[in-house]
Amino acid sequence: LLRFPFGISDDVSGRKPWVSLQTIHLSHNLLKVLPEDFYLLTNLVELRLDHNKLASLNYRLSRLVRLKTLNLHCNELTKLPPEVGGLRSATLITLDQNHIRVLPFQICALTRLMQLSLKDNAEMVQPPQNLAARGGTREGVEDIVEFLTRFHRAGLAEFNYTLDICGFELTVLPDVRSVPTSRAIHLSKNKLQLLGEHEFWDHQKAIHHSLTSLSIAHNRFAAFPLILTQLLTLKELDLSYNKIVDIPAELLSLTGLTNLVADGNPLSSPTIHVVHDGVEIYKIRGSEHHPKL
Repeated sequence: LLRFPFGISDDVSGRKPWVSLQTIHLSHNLLKVLPEDFYLLTNLVELRLDHNKLASLNYRLSRLVRLKTLNLHCNELTKLPPEVGGLRSATLITLDQNHIRVLPFQICALTRLMQLSLKDNAEMVQPPQNLAARGGTREGVEDIVEFLTRFHRAGLAEFNYTLDICGFELTVLPDVRSVPTSRAIHLSKNKLQLLGEHEFWDHQKAIHHSLTSLSIAHNRFAAFPLILTQLLTLKELDLSYNKIVDIPAELLSLTGLTNLVADGNPLSSPTIHVVHDGVEIYKIRGSEHHPKL
């Protein structure tokens, strides 16, 4: 099928014959869009639209308040409308193999959701892909909802907000550029190994110009992330319990840094004793070793 075969509102026999439908299977077709009156089918409980060519969904989707199962995998969706939060009866939503980048926060309103399948959305950043991959279980759905909720709260805050995304086992840093007003970001107890420049900068402009506290403790960093030396407003930095051997002299450029924690790292330069002596001692000894700074 290239399009839905009949208008839902067709009234050949003096009534609307489609409205009582509870199940519709339209998988493995070539549908690019659904007609507006499709969303009059408010008695739908199961809707299978997988393996089509849908690029978007109409905001009227929220009318399907009885819908429990929605299969949308293997389409060409790039986003979901915020109105997806109106599917209050939904227990299963499949979105695998699309092009979705960001999930709308409104999906957190689906309190009955048991499975949210998001695998193979190669461009997904919110939530990060390894977290999104866990949506096939109730526990995974709860983790995704909690993650999105924390980001949403941070985005609403005007200042002095702490973005706490500890303990999600993330392997890739989420898009913290979406919460530029955060004063503190806690990334501890994940599985991060790298921080790239694009996470904190956009078009050569610092996004987190007011960030004063950052924790990357209990991750898997084998090298000090040099991007941190460009976060000039930092006052507190927790690097503890990684595998960092060397703290570079460039850290001395953070003139406002007053608290540096590096316990649990195999430090050789500077030694852990220097770090324990305090930031000022580290700066003095660092300058002695690197007189040009």
